[in-house]
Amino acid sequence: MRSAIMTRLPSLVATVRSSALRTFASASASPSPSFPVKSYYEDGERPAALEFAKWVDEVGPTLAPPVANKMVFGKGFLKVMVVGGPNVRKDYHLQAGEEFFWQLKGTLSLHVVMNGMFQTVTVPEGHCFLLPARVPHSPRRSANSIGVVIERGHEHTFGDSDSVPAEIDGLRWYVDDIEGAEAGEGAAPNGVLYEEYFKCYDLGQELGPVIGRFAEFQEAHGQAVMKEGEARGIDELARMNVPAPPIVPDPTTTCHPPVKFEGWIDECMGKAAGVHDLRMGNEKVVSLLVGGGVVPLERGPDQARTNFAQRAEAASCSHIDHPSNEALLWQVRGRATVTTKHRVVELNGMDMLLLTPDEQPVQVASGSGSETSGTLVVQNLTLSAAATGGGPLDGFTEQQPLDP
Repeated sequence: MRSAIMTRLPSLVATVRSSALRTFASASASPSPSFPVKSYYEDGERPAALEFAKWVDEVGPTLAPPVANKMVFGKGFLKVMVVGGPNVRKDYHLQAGEEFFWQLKGTLSLHVVMNGMFQTVTVPEGHCFLLPARVPHSPRRSANSIGVVIERGHEHTFGDSDSVPAEIDGLRWYVDDIEGAEAGEGAAPNGVLYEEYFKCYDLGQELGPVIGRFAEFQEAHGQAVMKEGEARGIDELARMNVPAPPIVPDPTTTCHPPVKFEGWIDECMGKAAGVHDLRMGNEKVVSLLVGGGVVPLERGPDQARTNFAQRAEAASCSHIDHPSNEALLWQVRGRATVTTKHRVVELNGMDMLLLTPDEQPVQVASGSGSETSGTLVVQNLTLSAAATGGGPLDGFTEQQPLDP
């Protein structure tokens, strides 16, 4: 039976649709740059080393709900951010790239929809986890927690369609997590209640408005607040769904369990000097350089530039090299001197340095003192081509609400 609140839907559709499309329309209106991508670091521009521990102390009070996110390095292809707690989010983020989580303090409960079922990945303090691409995920963090998230930037469209980004992020809310008790482990979702798709440059800045629009949608439909013990039939819910979304979840993906990252670092530090790899996915490689040496940057900028330029002709390939050879150095043990083609940088305990593509070759030497140097290296090796699984972007024009 059609509820009284649903009789209000026709008058609300225009308002909700307008706000729900605002982010995508804004992104589509801005021309997507050709290579070299303008959102990457310009020639000669190199970010300074960061005293990470001091920086976290300074930004800690700003890590406030609902997103509690702050970018460390966000202009280039490699996105590095810090996320605090508590936050109890019900939204699920969906994107085309992998995400690397390192939980420095407290616990991360990463709620995911994997293989068509709700699951929870618990990442304790000192552990890391690699989330595969196209897995809807909802990070929920304990109070006073601190975590680092590293992901790649998004690819841009080629050819004459530069106004449309080639990769779109999604944010969705499932019926189960909003109406009534939270879905149990292994349960299949009862459908998407609300979803938006948008070009994402800074997650901390762009998720907040989408979350706000969802709250407005719920309020407008009388679904924002439910009394204790109240239940509502699924068929009675107003929804905002997209018939042919530009990205859809991967129905077959699997993942490795969380790794005791601090233990892995300690184990590597006890081994011979050199490079020790922790490979968990298709895109990201995490390495520990023990005792100094040549930083293992496995893709040169010239080759990456060539592969990027040929992307339009190689759309059917399974993987292509990404158009940037940025790499994050993180001095997790001891001290080191980093010498690149253009600069010399001293790194102390927990300092970060983002290398730009033109800095190769890069050499790390252990600093003074008795402690052996341990330098974490994080980079992206590949970028999935046509990995969204969704509908064509040129057919994605507006989001249609479903009237139960």
